[in-house]
Amino acid sequence: MDTDYLDDLPEGQLRSLSKQLLKDLKEARERLKQTPETSSRPPSSREPWKASEPCEVTPEEAPAADELQLPRPDSGEPTAPTGDAGQSKKAGRRVGSEGHGRNLALAVTQTVSHHPTCCNVCGQPFAEGTDYRIWTARYELELEVGSAESPKLQIEHRRHEYLSATCGCGHKTQAMPGRCVDESDWGVALTEWHLCGPRLVSFLVCLALSLRVSRRKIQGFLRDWLGIDLSTGTINQCIHEAGRAVAPVVDGQLVAELKAGDLLHIDESVPRRRAQKVKVLQCSSAAQEMRVGPSESPYRRRLQTPYCCCV
Repeated sequence: MDTDYLDDLPEGQLRSLSKQLLKDLKEARERLKQTPETSSRPPSSREPWKASEPCEVTPEEAPAADELQLPRPDSGEPTAPTGDAGQSKKAGRRVGSEGHGRNLALAVTQTVSHHPTCCNVCGQPFAEGTDYRIWTARYELELEVGSAESPKLQIEHRRHEYLSATCGCGHKTQAMPGRCVDESDWGVALTEWHLCGPRLVSFLVCLALSLRVSRRKIQGFLRDWLGIDLSTGTINQCIHEAGRAVAPVVDGQLVAELKAGDLLHIDESVPRRRAQKVKVLQCSSAAQEMRVGPSESPYRRRLQTPYCCCV
């Protein structure tokens, strides 16, 4: 894409392309502003010149000059090691050292191709004989449960291939994984570029929240019974992403259905805790929004105390 290509475009296609470029520019600037303090990016994603910057120390925390114990040259005490030329070692991985990454041990059981439906510039759909080419791919672990006739519980290793095609106008359109807009209230991003599939994420949420299993025990369960090895950080990220995905349903539809229901299925035997020597009653967010409290007698008839607090 160059200036000659833009000059030859009709006005309608030029407006559509300008909107797409504006959207891509906004997303690129928002990702450029992200830091480990303002997003879910790891601390290792810092720039090399920022990662080696010393932390700021306040005057109160800085030691006084007379408190510093420096070794004397003639005392025989060892000093800090330096490089061959008397300089300190550089930060980062040494050249030739072994790297770390995900080991592909599972065989691919299914390949899923994602085709672009139409051109991003002119909007014309691609014909059946269009030449599609793979430009990127990702792997996904998904949980298969089978059917009622033949139930099963196993892991499927899928390869998602994203294809690209060139339109008659000369623009190359690429199929992209889905991605939601970043929200300031959430520190996790919703995107299809993820190792765990939707059903496997739901299974992790069930183990963590419904069965109250810790992240470390979930990791052992997946390794022993399903043959996959996930880190506790990946498991925790899946649970948080699922919370963001269902937040609109919980805040809107679920609360409305609870208000309209005759039986709320809310456990009224909630624990009590001491906060600043005052007993505070812990109620669920749905009950607080409905202004329903266990101490009110008209509502106690609508409450049911089950063995499990799951709805």
